[in-house]
Amino acid sequence: MSQQVKAVTKKRYQLKQSNSDSQFFDVSTHLSKDVLVLEEPLQIWLNYYDPKCANYLRKSLTITMRTPNNDRALVYGLLLAEGVISEISQVQSIVIGSDQNNTDQVNTDQASVEANQIDVTLSAETKLDWRSLERQLASHSSCGLCGKSAVQALALNRETVTESEPLSVSANEIIQLPNLLRAQQALFQQTGAVHGAGFYCNGEMKDVQEDVGRHNAVDKLIGQLVFSGENISAGVLVLSGRVSFDLMQKAVLAGIEIIVAVGAPSSLALLVAQQFDLTLIGFTRTECFNVYHGHWRISE
Repeated sequence: MSQQVKAVTKKRYQLKQSNSDSQFFDVSTHLSKDVLVLEEPLQIWLNYYDPKCANYLRKSLTITMRTPNNDRALVYGLLLAEGVISEISQVQSIVIGSDQNNTDQVNTDQASVEANQIDVTLSAETKLDWRSLERQLASHSSCGLCGKSAVQALALNRETVTESEPLSVSANEIIQLPNLLRAQQALFQQTGAVHGAGFYCNGEMKDVQEDVGRHNAVDKLIGQLVFSGENISAGVLVLSGRVSFDLMQKAVLAGIEIIVAVGAPSSLALLVAQQFDLTLIGFTRTECFNVYHGHWRISE
């Protein structure tokens, strides 16, 4: 059994109408096996150089609920997508399972606690703005930023670099993307309980990451792509669900210009697309899709 799922026993209730004229239903039950996706907290600690005391300090960056798998890529992606670092060379080391006798734990089982903690040591040259980071890493729906203020804060975070050659994708390619994504979502096929994020480039789905959290799936994808040396700005981000501000923020900071989603975008997601001139596509089906901004990147 994969470490990403847990075997359980469920009791299934089946209802069948007694007869065509009846408003009553016969109820039958049976026990069967099922698998549930694992959801566990991951606490990320930053070891960073503080010039005021000329020494390294350790501070908790965030706790995220995720599906245990590919945690290194998740951390790389989160640090990049939240603007903590601008390139992976700023990370000196990543150590999984180092709790360093910390008493502020999220699980009483010591082995589980240590497995769900990661220590990241940044280079001494990396500058951190903790006030900005703490605000960004709060839930974007309740973090005190709203509307144009959130987009303006994002614009100040990093200067983005886009492709010198205009990127485009055909309509025929776009309608195939949801199925290409789903075909590589093994965990979703097992559990039906995870989000998927895929990277489509040069006619193929290069990578797909899954997680119980949609933002984690995108972080894992970005981290894996950067770590493997992929040119992220040359491809399309494909999402299995809706598009919110936080996912658009990650796309902007990663340099992604085209976002294709199975679900709908939020109003603030559209505002980000307009501000940064991204192509935002939603409600993607095998016969149609909606373009909310950036139609000029779509070829016939």
